[in-house]
Amino acid sequence: MIDEYVAVLQNRLEGAPEEESSYDSSWIQYILPFSIETAVPDTVIIKTDAGDILVDLWGDTAPAACSGFLYLARSDFYDGISFHRVIPGFVAQAGCPQGVGTGGPGYNLPNERSVMHFGRGVLGMADAGLSTAGSQFFIMLDDHGRLDGRYTVFGSVLNTEFLDEITVGTIITEIVFTDE
Repeated sequence: MIDEYVAVLQNRLEGAPEEESSYDSSWIQYILPFSIETAVPDTVIIKTDAGDILVDLWGDTAPAACSGFLYLARSDFYDGISFHRVIPGFVAQAGCPQGVGTGGPGYNLPNERSVMHFGRGVLGMADAGLSTAGSQFFIMLDDHGRLDGRYTVFGSVLNTEFLDEITVGTIITEIVFTDE
């Protein structure tokens, strides 16, 4: 069975498409603990100790990122995790189980970078390079076009007036699915 996985990954690397945003997702089933969902809930509520964040998920734009986020949310992975990085006027970042920005879920998501604009309220997957995203996500606190095309966009916050209340240490208490 390991030989099958190695062969799949080798074929993936050798046959990798030149364009970053297009990939054959069939290989993902061998290394991710979840299936890529074709239909994801439209909205979720990220409940925090400072208030609720209503999020519109963009499953058509980033199916792997949305599926990974939902898998972790359903597994209560985010419950009790804090926003470990908040830069006013830039981003609020959460999703590291260690709370310092270096941890993840134990797997990496494929690259789904797009040309979507990183405006206020946009949700992006934090990464350290191509196909290294996992559980960490960030919310844009202002418009920053310099991030366009550099990260995966997978949703947007619908109640942006709350964003400036997020501080380092704001804790995610749970993620609620509004249409399941």
